[in-house]
Amino acid sequence: MPDSIVGVWRLLSYESRKPDGITALPYGGKASGYLIYTAEGFMSVTIVGDGRSTFADPDRFAGTPAEYSRGMKSYVSYAGRYTASATHVVHHIELSQFPNWSGTDEVRYFEIEGTSMRMQTPPFILGGVEQTAHLVWHRANEILP
Repeated sequence: MPDSIVGVWRLLSYESRKPDGITALPYGGKASGYLIYTAEGFMSVTIVGDGRSTFADPDRFAGTPAEYSRGMKSYVSYAGRYTASATHVVHHIELSQFPNWSGTDEVRYFEIEGTSMRMQTPPFILGGVEQTAHLVWHRANEILP
């Protein structure tokens, strides 16, 4: 496993791109999140959309269907083990907020330059449209440029 990815990374940007070049910001322009890789081979990622609405009731189990839907669409989180090479990492997902990902593997291509890491997914279908996700992470213990 390359030591270069080990550590805590803070999300700077998340963009989806369609094959025709059209881009979108599915989590808004100020998405936030963390990506954690341990030296022991564990990983965890959390991405939160900007401007998330709170539930009307403070009881998290008392949300309305619309509140749960908005919450699910503006948040992604999963954890498990990982294996990595110099150019890509495979997330072996054990737990996920999206149940369909539990027990699956997700490939991410990455490139590290200084304290930043650019990451890209293979093409996937979302809402019936093929796209790739492009993320920029920054080491959480480093001052932003």
